[in-house]
Amino acid sequence: MSSSNQKIKLYIETKHPKYFADVLNVDINRLLVNELSKFEYLEWTMFQSFESTSLIAIRKILQDRSITPLGYVMLVDVNRTQFDTNQPYSEYLTLEGLQKAAKFGATGIGPHFSLVTKEWVEKVHANNLITHPYTFRSEPFFMNKTPFSSFKEMVTTFIEIGVDGIFTEDLVQTREILSEYQNNGIRNVIMALTIVAIVIIAIVTVASVVTACVFKRRKQGASTEHLTKGSNGKFYGVDGDGESDQARLVSNKQ
Repeated sequence: MSSSNQKIKLYIETKHPKYFADVLNVDINRLLVNELSKFEYLEWTMFQSFESTSLIAIRKILQDRSITPLGYVMLVDVNRTQFDTNQPYSEYLTLEGLQKAAKFGATGIGPHFSLVTKEWVEKVHANNLITHPYTFRSEPFFMNKTPFSSFKEMVTTFIEIGVDGIFTEDLVQTREILSEYQNNGIRNVIMALTIVAIVIIAIVTVASVVTACVFKRRKQGASTEHLTKGSNGKFYGVDGDGESDQARLVSNKQ
């Protein structure tokens, strides 16, 4: 429990459940569910696994108990096959694979960060799934294996790609980067709104000045005009310089 008496959410991975079942005859999926149930923590847990059959099994157990957890995330490894199904993990990088994951009950995909692209994230979201890539490490040993010049650049890049969360081993620095990014975003929005407001004020001001000038000219022109009666008995507007303007004809009904 946290200091505010709110439960801390859990994100638990099942490790090699098929091995435990086949070799040791142990159902770690059910053991995990039963243990969490003792503490009434099932609704506060998100389950993840590199084995789809584990997620399917846990989901079935919880459905039988009418319990809905935070979610089920299918983990995706690089250049490997799934231990339980012998299917390549790369299938989840395709639209068909994402649809398959959604169909068996996954609510998200957790790929190695090197597999993530903006186009793929868009496909994930289009299938009502979330994505949490792993694992972000700030140590030079790990950073040197990435195309990024800094940990900040790495985290920021994935935020901009649109992922829903990341797994990190440097929580403090990651939170600082996220906070700075969000604050910059707020400042950019405020700046954009300020610019829009200034433009609107400028347009209104110019329009007001133009309207005032036009009105003034019309008023001045009207004050120097008078009507004169023509030889045909009709009245014409005449400017101050004495030139008749037949376009300003006024009918004489007298």
